[in-house]
Amino acid sequence: MMHKDSVSRMVTKRVRQARQRFFEPNDFDAPAAVVDRVLSRLASRDELIRVRRGLYWRGPRSLLGMTPPATSQVLSYLLKGMSYGPSSYSAANALGLTSQVPARTVIAVSGRPPRDLNSLAVRFAERGGKRGLNRQRLNASEIAVLEVLESWDDLVEIDADDAWCRLRSLIDSGSVRADALAVAARTEPKIVRSGLERLGVTGTIGHDMVAATS
Repeated sequence: MMHKDSVSRMVTKRVRQARQRFFEPNDFDAPAAVVDRVLSRLASRDELIRVRRGLYWRGPRSLLGMTPPATSQVLSYLLKGMSYGPSSYSAANALGLTSQVPARTVIAVSGRPPRDLNSLAVRFAERGGKRGLNRQRLNASEIAVLEVLESWDDLVEIDADDAWCRLRSLIDSGSVRADALAVAARTEPKIVRSGLERLGVTGTIGHDMVAATS
């Protein structure tokens, strides 16, 4: 087993050589608890940024200190292998359907989400039962559409006709894939499937047929 001083030197060297990457205790071939103490000490010296417990970031330096990771970088790192996108007012705002800016960003996740990121004001919403999200590898805009359709009356602030036209334009431009939504909708509630049909997305089927073919 490596001596604590050796672990400290090894971890410190790797961190200082890195550029724009995340570190976790398990990234090193040494006891995780010892590594975490070294990473925490480096963060206290402004050589790392602590994103949350057990997750650190090494970024470029500016006159104001180390540049923190963008929220998109943190999400991409934590949610590898899962489909995710904005939910609730975060989804409506991203699609231009409301002017309300939520105090906390809500992210819908196709699998088991990590702990909320309080330092970045990000809250996760589990969508593990919606298997179509991962099967079609939906992008953030596609998930936002599904999330808004499920809570349309609560989230949409602009004129309804304008809102439907805006969503349809996303499909026409290719930013949102109609075929992917049609397949993903098989694990969505009826209100979402009805909304997709209004957008001209056909091929959706009900939960009963999914159960029969699963």
